[in-house]
Amino acid sequence: MSKKKSTNVKDIAELIAIIVIVVGVVLGVNLGLQIVMNTPIPTVVVTSGSMEPTLYRGDVCIVQRVPPDQYLIGDHLNRTGDIIVYDAKEIYPLLNEPVIHRVIARMYDNVTGHYFFLTQGDNVLSNSVPDPGWVEETKVYGKVVYTIPWVGNIFLFLREGGVWILIAALGVVIVLVIISETSKIDKKVKEKVDSSPSSGTS
Repeated sequence: MSKKKSTNVKDIAELIAIIVIVVGVVLGVNLGLQIVMNTPIPTVVVTSGSMEPTLYRGDVCIVQRVPPDQYLIGDHLNRTGDIIVYDAKEIYPLLNEPVIHRVIARMYDNVTGHYFFLTQGDNVLSNSVPDPGWVEETKVYGKVVYTIPWVGNIFLFLREGGVWILIAALGVVIVLVIISETSKIDKKVKEKVDSSPSSGTS
């Protein structure tokens, strides 16, 4: 019994160690990307269909910040030019996540000494007009340099309530394991009692 209990404790400790290592690696990779890509948000998940058919919901975008005069102006119909990621709170006050749209115009403001960008989504059905405001260069996190399809759906699943499903499933597994272990212990105790010599007076 003591040996089995020691093994269970060891397994739990190993699992905790693995989780800590995974979290550490993820944080380390993110920090490294922040430095290499020169941006506080080196990765971002596409959460809407506004950039279809170029980007789809659940795609993960790798973002790199470059000097503002190097963002290429393009056309959302022909899908040319750079796709930038920016803080859109001034344009969409209720939006709590970055916007990922294509640069369709750029202007330089002599007063502030900053560039401003006009953007638009590639989806011609939902984004038939440009976004309702110019984005100052200080609000731009960078441009999309690489895309990993569909991987971000895991994040979206967890963010949209999937985490509670996982917690519930984990709880069920734990309960089943406890029931199974308890049943094994009860069986061993019963076998030990049955196999022990009976006592009594003659």
